[in-house]
Amino acid sequence: TTVTYATGAAISVDSASDSLNLNATVVSSAGMLKLGGGTLIYSGTASNSGSGTITYGMSTGTTNVLEGTLQLNKFSGSIVALSGTTIIGNNDGGAGAAKVEFTGLSTAETSSSVGITVNRSGILDLQGASDTMAGLTIVDGALINTGMLGTLTVTGLAMTGGRVDMGSGTLNLSGNFTYNSGAPATIDGFLDPTGT
Repeated sequence: TTVTYATGAAISVDSASDSLNLNATVVSSAGMLKLGGGTLIYSGTASNSGSGTITYGMSTGTTNVLEGTLQLNKFSGSIVALSGTTIIGNNDGGAGAAKVEFTGLSTAETSSSVGITVNRSGILDLQGASDTMAGLTIVDGALINTGMLGTLTVTGLAMTGGRVDMGSGTLNLSGNFTYNSGAPATIDGFLDPTGT
């Protein structure tokens, strides 16, 4: 089964107790708008595709998710759930209003060419998974790891405030770390800086 997002596509999962499981190949070249406090799940045995921006929070001109959760739940191997640039949260919503959670068995839930931005109301939760992404930008948001172990490899990390809490996992930084002036930024857990 293939689900194709048209330009301006929006998915609303209204209540926090509601969920929508897309056990399918999701194709998006124009991005996607996630609305509502419920949970959208990307699952299945085939990679999603497309380069459209997915935003979990409000950002004019891109795909937006104002609240709720996206779970990356591809079943195995190197099956990709996120194939395009992703923005989690905005600078207006409450802390944790928008979340992306790694819940599947794939070791490539995000394409290695994908960059992710986590804004003030956003949380990216590794949940003990191991994955690789092109770059991670945190603007008063949070990268956390609520699972056991897990390794996230990023080409670069830029922080303007915000926090990284890897728990018992490891953050492999294969590129540069950039701190932009603003609120204090904190990194807790094991950081392996193989870059500069």
